[in-house]
Amino acid sequence: MMSGYFLIMAFQKTYRLLIPPQPQVVMITSEKWMLSTTLTDQYLLDLGMKKHTEQKEAGAKNPVNPNHYLNKKKRYRKYVKYMEDLRAEARRNLYNPQTENIWMKFFMPMPASWGKKKRKQLCFEPHLQRPDLSNICKGIEDAFFEEDKIIWDYRASKFWYDGPGHIEIEIGTLPKATGYTKYVKEDILQ
Repeated sequence: MMSGYFLIMAFQKTYRLLIPPQPQVVMITSEKWMLSTTLTDQYLLDLGMKKHTEQKEAGAKNPVNPNHYLNKKKRYRKYVKYMEDLRAEARRNLYNPQTENIWMKFFMPMPASWGKKKRKQLCFEPHLQRPDLSNICKGIEDAFFEEDKIIWDYRASKFWYDGPGHIEIEIGTLPKATGYTKYVKEDILQ
């Protein structure tokens, strides 16, 4: 039996970050060398070609693409730029990242090929396609927190939007989780 601790919703502040949501790009620590400003694209192409040739000679069925390292570097740089833009937009909006009691809403832009009828029908409806919500949230966590283990309470949703994608972060829309642990524990034990 629920104790009713999810019923109170107190709106305090909404921050609109005018950056289209992007999913996290997994950047392995051992590959951060690719972000070095001294590395040339030609070096990465040569490295990819060398790796491709080695794997082909070893009989690999799917040798690495010669552009592998160059493509990874571009993805990493794009993700780093996304995080920098997100931080700058947060500063512009005076948003101080929270670790609890927030609702992150991701408004995903509709494809340009969609007609007016479909756009009208799906605007603000749940976005049930890729990218995954968890990967988009991870992008936010990476942008705002050095250690995202300190985040312990938030809600996230993604919606279709007929316009440029953006992120809204509402503070205080969820009941505070602090102090409710005893109710959660009681509900579980019943």
